Amino acid sequence: MKTASCALGGRSGHEAGRQLLRRLYEEETGEPLPPILTTPRGKPYFENSPWHFSISHTRSHAFCVLAKENVAIDAEELDRKVQLRLAEKILSPREKAQFDAAPDKRRALLTFWVLKEAAAKLSGEGLRGYPVDTDFSLEDPRVTEWDGCLVAILGETPMLEKMDRFFDARLEGYDVHMLTAIAGAREFYPFTAGCLPLFSGARVLDLGCGTGLELEHYFQRNPSANITGIDLSPGMLGALRDKFPDRKLQLILGSYFEVPFGRECYDAAVSVESLHHFTQAEKIPLYRKLYAALKPGAYFILTDYFAPSESEERFFHSELVRLKKQQGIPEDEFYHYDTPLTVAHETGALAAAGFSKVEVLKNWAATYTLKAYK
Repeated sequence: MKTASCALGGRSGHEAGRQLLRRLYEEETGEPLPPILTTPRGKPYFENSPWHFSISHTRSHAFCVLAKENVAIDAEELDRKVQLRLAEKILSPREKAQFDAAPDKRRALLTFWVLKEAAAKLSGEGLRGYPVDTDFSLEDPRVTEWDGCLVAILGETPMLEKMDRFFDARLEGYDVHMLTAIAGAREFYPFTAGCLPLFSGARVLDLGCGTGLELEHYFQRNPSANITGIDLSPGMLGALRDKFPDRKLQLILGSYFEVPFGRECYDAAVSVESLHHFTQAEKIPLYRKLYAALKPGAYFILTDYFAPSESEERFFHSELVRLKKQQGIPEDEFYHYDTPLTVAHETGALAAAGFSKVEVLKNWAATYTLKAYK
């Protein structure tokens, strides 16, 4: 799921929303926006595309969400004037009880309203009459503050998969997917490889090495490099070993949170499109362990995708917490769900781990390459 917002800046809400949608679609797929049709009840959809989208706008901002499953978004300005007596007409009895107990009744009514509007968009039925047949909570984590608005994003609930099973199940066609479905991938894999040391026998630690898409380019530049790769997926590691039977590869099946790295062993470390599944609190101890494993003067190259705002970062984390609770999954188990940090928060995690300097080398839409110096 990808989200974005923008100020209207003199544009209509419709125009700004469509421009956001075009940007998100092109960044995610590398293709032009397909034709948009509408159902008899007015729900817009793409013709001949697996992607779903939803747009909402207020007087000052537009919001857009793009996903592989049915999805809906609704936004209302936090300072919007509302008639509190509407609560009698639009809230279910359980919602009304929460409203009556809420200290800020205007905010409570707006919270229920964006949830109901988003639910109506999700169903494709639209709002007909007064939507009292819902049972939402004022604590619903799918509502967040964003650009001075309350924003609700609802989607069809995905079943979370354990990290190793998720990637093993998608091994066939994985390389093609990664190179074609992520904007800039054909550029950022070779760029990342070009950031790694070129001297003979360089020792490099690869976190979440997968099938080694960046290593294809790195071994062309430095065939004598000595790579230690860590990944949870046995299928990915098998594919990586098959690609490079004559290269110096030490492949470790396991979690890089648990595998010991050693001390001052590596000339560089790298990770590509792997670490966006974890929180800042989870990353700081990992980065401390990584810092200790690097030789003096060594560095870490991180190429990954990042949240464009703190609001989006908070939303994805709260959504993961909600899904785990809903599906009875312990909080400390790793299941596949994207929870990218902002670049600023990622930089903060690296700095907290001891790295002396972190710089942005380049970006391709939401994917950035960072270099952290020991």
